[in-house]
Amino acid sequence: METTVGYLLGESKDRALLKASSTLKRLDDISKFPELDKNCIYALDAMINYVKLKAIQ
Repeated sequence: METTVGYLLGESKDRALLKASSTLKRLDDISKFPELDKNCIYALDAMINYVKLKAIQ
């Protein structure tokens, strides 16, 4: 089908977002981080969401 589940579910407008092997490798690497290090990723995710919300206000 040349697409991803995220695209089909409307989570992304980019059909190839997670098809790149380098992106999948990075996600796999992050999944192996210790919990303390994963908290940095969660903090970055929270910041991205904050900036998005601020932009629509």
